Amino acid sequence: MSLDVLKQTAKAMVANGKGIIAADESAGTCQKRFDSVGVACTEETRRAYRTMMFETDGLEEYVSGVILYDETIRQKGSGDIPVPEILEKKGVLPGIKVDGGLDDLALHSGEKVTKGLDGLRERLAEYAKLGGANIPSDACIHANAHALARYAALCQEADIVPMVEPEVLIDGDHTLEQCYEATEKTLKKMFEELKGQDVAMEGTILKASMVIAGKKAAKQSSVDEVAEATSDSSPLGGRPSTGNTVNLDDPDYAKAENAMMADVEGLSSQLGETMTQLKMLETKEQEALDQFRRLSKDFMNFRARAARDIQMGVDQAERKLLLEFLPILDNFDRSLESSYPDLDTFRNGVFLIRKQFQDALRRCGVEPAVMEVGDPFSAHTAEALTTMTRDDLPDGAVAAIYERAYMLRDHLLRPAKVVVNHHQEGSAPPAGSFDTVNLNPTGDIQ
Repeated sequence: MSLDVLKQTAKAMVANGKGIIAADESAGTCQKRFDSVGVACTEETRRAYRTMMFETDGLEEYVSGVILYDETIRQKGSGDIPVPEILEKKGVLPGIKVDGGLDDLALHSGEKVTKGLDGLRERLAEYAKLGGANIPSDACIHANAHALARYAALCQEADIVPMVEPEVLIDGDHTLEQCYEATEKTLKKMFEELKGQDVAMEGTILKASMVIAGKKAAKQSSVDEVAEATSDSSPLGGRPSTGNTVNLDDPDYAKAENAMMADVEGLSSQLGETMTQLKMLETKEQEALDQFRRLSKDFMNFRARAARDIQMGVDQAERKLLLEFLPILDNFDRSLESSYPDLDTFRNGVFLIRKQFQDALRRCGVEPAVMEVGDPFSAHTAEALTTMTRDDLPDGAVAAIYERAYMLRDHLLRPAKVVVNHHQEGSAPPAGSFDTVNLNPTGDIQ
């Protein structure tokens, strides 16, 4: 027996935050469960059912060990991998149910005793290689406790951590108090037997059953009553337990309890500090939310003011533009009301009004683009209305200007509309031209 191996295995089995799966149902128990859902109970369906659990992703995060049935420990999962190997690869400890069920206890009617000690040493060696009512009477308790102790000793001899489970069945109409008395007596006797067989407590797992009223009892137990009774019935100094697995790793339970209480006080202090920090964070969150609301409101007001300012600027620009051109309209009205001695006088008046209009445009930033007849045609500042043939101008030059181009500061406000000279045989006219016309030498369109 290797005590170090037993200690290490026992600690791994009760790792913090993990539990043990009891997958050791007999074929008869599986039959009842499968029948309830209409599934045939065969060796293959039992294998598929169990390996489905064992191969689940993330199982090892919550499970430290699995109690297997004799049939299961010999089966294989996906990829023809043995079940114990599947569990070991996940870091889950494979266990095995080694008892042979219950048998009638001689001379004690209605009481049972665990069987299966015969040949247990050989079976344990094989498993190690595979990987993984108003009763009970004193005689029944002694027989089962002694069997559990011998089983535990044989397990430790094979470096297998025994899980002892002196279960008081829930069947019957017994009260919570009666279950408490039977459980307390059974646990005390079992520990006496374990000690008598020199079983190492630090390499043993106790799977304690819950102290609870029978299923047929007139008064059923509450959760708190079950928890308190289960804890008090334990011979381990009243350590808290509600039926979970307890590690018998430290014989000095009072010291362990003190250490646990110190941890609880430390956690309580940390919890208080955390709550204070949480309050501070909540205050900062509220302040940040209030600031966000203020900024959001300020932004909405800014956007409204900006829209009003933009519209006011547009209105002022339009008003300024209109005020520039209204005097020109006034001059047109006066010219229409006046009488002219001859045509030249009338033309001079029109030229003066035209100059007044051009001056108004310049004050608004509008200037005529520099373009004269004979300049090269540019599609960036002009549109070609048509083409003509003039021998005195080069091919592709502006032959006549129909409408001048105007610039608004540095940007083209309106392109010019021109006629382009075209007289080379076979060459394509500029884009935008339509046909060929003749113009007189002054550039006026005929």
